[in-house]
Amino acid sequence: MTDETRKMELSKGDNCQEETNITQGEVLKFTSAALKYAGKSGKKLKNYNKYAGIGEKYHLRFKMIKCNQALVKTILHSYGFEQCSSRNSNCNIIWTGSHLKPHVLRSMASWQRVNHFPRSFLLTRKDKLYECLGRAQTLFGNSYNIIPEFFVTPKDYQKFIDHFNAQSHGLKPFIVKPVASSRGNGIFIIQSPEGIPLGSPMLVSRYIENPYLVNGYKFDLRLYVLVTSFCPLVAYMYSEGLARFASEKYSNSAKSYEQHFSHLTNYSLNKNNGKFVRNESADTEDSGHKWTLGALLRKLQNNGIDTNLLMVRVEDVVLKALFSVQGQIAAASKNVIHSKCCFELFGFDILIDSSLKPWLLEVNLSPSLSCDTPLDLQLKSSLVCNVLTLAALPLVPQKYTEGRFPTCATFCTSNRKRYMSKDAALFVAQRLKKKSIRCLSPSFSPTKIYANNKERARNSLERWKVEFDRLGAFVPLFPRENSFYLYSYLMEDYDTINWDARLFEDIYGDRFSDLFAEETVKLVQKELMDCENIVEIASLSESVREVLMPSLKMAGRYTSRMTKPGIKYANKLPKLRSELRKRSDSFEQMESKLRPLVVDYDDVVFATSLQIDRAAFDKAFVDGANPKIPLTELPKITVLKTPTTPLSENKIRQIRSDPDENAEPTIAVQF
Repeated sequence: MTDETRKMELSKGDNCQEETNITQGEVLKFTSAALKYAGKSGKKLKNYNKYAGIGEKYHLRFKMIKCNQALVKTILHSYGFEQCSSRNSNCNIIWTGSHLKPHVLRSMASWQRVNHFPRSFLLTRKDKLYECLGRAQTLFGNSYNIIPEFFVTPKDYQKFIDHFNAQSHGLKPFIVKPVASSRGNGIFIIQSPEGIPLGSPMLVSRYIENPYLVNGYKFDLRLYVLVTSFCPLVAYMYSEGLARFASEKYSNSAKSYEQHFSHLTNYSLNKNNGKFVRNESADTEDSGHKWTLGALLRKLQNNGIDTNLLMVRVEDVVLKALFSVQGQIAAASKNVIHSKCCFELFGFDILIDSSLKPWLLEVNLSPSLSCDTPLDLQLKSSLVCNVLTLAALPLVPQKYTEGRFPTCATFCTSNRKRYMSKDAALFVAQRLKKKSIRCLSPSFSPTKIYANNKERARNSLERWKVEFDRLGAFVPLFPRENSFYLYSYLMEDYDTINWDARLFEDIYGDRFSDLFAEETVKLVQKELMDCENIVEIASLSESVREVLMPSLKMAGRYTSRMTKPGIKYANKLPKLRSELRKRSDSFEQMESKLRPLVVDYDDVVFATSLQIDRAAFDKAFVDGANPKIPLTELPKITVLKTPTTPLSENKIRQIRSDPDENAEPTIAVQF
């Protein structure tokens, strides 16, 4: 057996084999400049085919489940994507407001993408997030002091009563939030336990009374974090975010706690206040009650604050939140045969207190992408384009996506059918059976495991390289220079192979030195958490400053302007052309009729295993310079010889015979 043959045998049927011939080609790159081609007059513009022609050429499709993101739809339409039914058999990307069922994730093809990881609710549901971080605090101590004291009622109600009664420095306020709500719904501040409803789970946490104020107003930060892998962890933070201000000036008096417009910063809540000031121009980044992150940081710089050190501390909070859930999400992700199918955009809400310490408030599952203001449109349109670019949608020829093998979209994802369809159950069962047989087979040897692990490591590295070349406005969080050495002792072991270490060393090599000794790494965490005494880079220890220097330099990207003065920016999304609102046929509709696919002589012969007279075929169907024809127009073909063995179901979707027994046999093939 040759080395090449042995290599093919080792990788045959391996679930870790993530790169296939059909997905190693070109991947789509998005830009917000394409938005103008989605309007009514977009088709008349000169460069229309440069963007919309891509989707039309490759027959790209998307579908939305339990959501209706106008911005995402408009961007995809501008690239020629067609929105299809939630039960359509073929789609390139699924954008959903909730998590897909496990069997649907397991059945996804390598060229498909979905915007959620399995079990990512551990990060976005308030009680789960705080419990994961509380567990990390128990394991790693003060390094995870990034959330205030908390209780989940009603199960922790008695603990909260005991804690409340033990207060020795006066009554401290607590903020109460429903564990699964968003947009500020159901949030209130209490000073006594009697106000907590016990009928549903609530997160009760210490209210941070000393927020950093700008012009007398409280604010929080909405940061956008993209994760493309949890095993190994690959995370990025968008260089622009939002500073969301309360619409009334802050007061920490007990009487003011009922005034939500001065204590809560949620945009959905404050926009209903008569005092709320909207941003009217995208190039004015520091007007009204919603600023860009860069505008806020430039304001803080003018106040003498070291914003680079501040943003390194903010990144530290984000990473620790991801580490606290990484093991559980990575374990769930193993059930996804092609792990690169998943990506997820999270909305992190961070509060800065008067000592410039960042606190994690919550993480949003599907952060709002609504564009109520020109500032929102400019920021979020670029954000979504960067997200889709890093998702790396491969441009796959239609013949590989038109039903030749089952995909997740083949199976029902409708709310009307909560059970696993028969086809889905059979398909997934066959895959799992093959996997278990391989594990029990003598051929499932350590040599094969080693080869599979080596291939998986290579795929992870290649995927990272593709993403790194397409970063756009994203800042890499993990891995990046020195990152693994700084955080490895704060990460739990979730696999027999340390994939995070493997990827880091494949990228940067083995750079371990005395600079990353245990004492230095722990000193880094100590000084990062000491916000009251370490207020600027110059206050850091020399060794700590040297270790953090790559991160400190990169933090300067957050202060850049998002817009350029003098340029006119769009104020609202373009209206979609009416024909782009059409939804493609459902799976049942496509099964009931033949699609007008275009094939040539070789395709027909390959699909049917029949020997067909080429001269007769050419005489009947060749049309000038275009030899390809629609199958729906296929007339009678003289069959010279029928196959002696049954035809493969994977090759033939349907073979029909002419109802006239005296006529020459004809064929029609659906892929």
